[in-house]
Amino acid sequence: MVKWAGLKGWCEKDVFAEFKIKIKRKETEYLVWEQLRAIEDLVLIDPLTKLVRAIFVFCCYTGMAPIDVQSLKPSQLSKDMFGNLWMTYTRTKSEVPAWVPLLDKAKEIVSEYGMEEGATYRETVFKYVSNKVINDHLKIIGLACGFDFKLRAYAARHTFGTIVTTQLGVPIEVTQIKMGHEDIESTMIYSRVGNPLVLMYMPRVQQKINSGMTIGINGINEEQFLLLLEKIAPKVLENVFTNEIMPKLLEIVHKNPAPPQLPLPASPGVAV
Repeated sequence: MVKWAGLKGWCEKDVFAEFKIKIKRKETEYLVWEQLRAIEDLVLIDPLTKLVRAIFVFCCYTGMAPIDVQSLKPSQLSKDMFGNLWMTYTRTKSEVPAWVPLLDKAKEIVSEYGMEEGATYRETVFKYVSNKVINDHLKIIGLACGFDFKLRAYAARHTFGTIVTTQLGVPIEVTQIKMGHEDIESTMIYSRVGNPLVLMYMPRVQQKINSGMTIGINGINEEQFLLLLEKIAPKVLENVFTNEIMPKLLEIVHKNPAPPQLPLPASPGVAV
């Protein structure tokens, strides 16, 4: 309002122009595979609790938000020419379209709840359940599974963005399309690599360090590069580096001066 008043000339300036609100972002819980399996395998009796579990697990495998899954229509599910079942919908929050090919678990849930008796007379795939009822029953499911945190509906979307996509190697640009995000920065909030994946890559780094496959100031060692070529493509040297080509390559190398040696960085506190 003050900024608007300043633009209208009703006050001299926007006194809040330099004021910024610092928002401390709270990390939303997401499930690891053991926790998701525990929810899937939990024996339930109450039909409503079963339905809530099915909706939550469906969101874990599709990335749908609670408000979007409640309005999912059978017409938004279709098969392509190869028989893959796709889910296409427009997000209620951002009005950005999302395209998701369904995984097997999501297909099972659609078959069970989207084709149950009376489903053909419904406008939506799942029976409507309010967000409060979903969270109330998820709290019971979480306690039954022994979780030390309160299980909420939105944890499903974070689970999809983290363990179902990012940690299994899905590029974040693809996850962005599946989650219906307009900006990739929004997808990065949902997609966390996690310690297991970080730990998986570190032994590979250590192997390269131990084998000398490091890049120095002058690049990769020529001898190591040739050994690597022989290892990954044994016939490359025979087919490409023939007696006619090799002299020309050597001539080019000898005519071009070697790059200058860069000085090593000085230690802190030592004059150069």
